[in-house]
Amino acid sequence: GKDVGAIGPNKKYEKYVVLKIAKYLYIELRQKGFKVYLTRNSDKYISLRHRTAIANKKHANMFISIHANSVPKRKAEKTTGIETYFLSPAKSKRAKRNKSKSYYKRICQ
Repeated sequence: GKDVGAIGPNKKYEKYVVLKIAKYLYIELRQKGFKVYLTRNSDKYISLRHRTAIANKKHANMFISIHANSVPKRKAEKTTGIETYFLSPAKSKRAKRNKSKSYYKRICQ
């Protein structure tokens, strides 16, 4: 779509990298018994508001949004790690933590 996202080495666009990751993750999660929906399966722009609306319409237990952040070249070799954001309707911190661990264990097995 119209938003290419971050541009990496050799002009690799984030939108292509994360779509490939999403398709791989789709297959992996289905093989583990999860019901999986992609908000997009081609180079099509879908607003964040519309993506979350799709997840809500499907009554999703989890919504995974994949991104490939960028950093200035001078910091690239020193930058490591991942970012993870988790939103849950669970009422307490403990319930959120347990629910998150449960999904994580199922996904990583």
